[in-house]
Amino acid sequence: MKQITLQIPDAVYEKLQESMEKSGLKSMEDFILSVLQNYLDGLDAKPSQEIDENEEIRKRLEDLGYM
Repeated sequence: MKQITLQIPDAVYEKLQESMEKSGLKSMEDFILSVLQNYLDGLDAKPSQEIDENEEIRKRLEDLGYM
């Protein structure tokens, strides 16, 4: 596992702290890893979601007779 040092503004840290407490996770490290993993998972899912949305729009336009 890689170890890094990260400097963040106080305001961002405070928001992270509040969110961590609401999440139930006990350490900032675990919380930040969770946030990063969720972000990366969202990037992986995004292209298929865009395709689904485009397909839905195309189907609606066809149903309305525009295509």
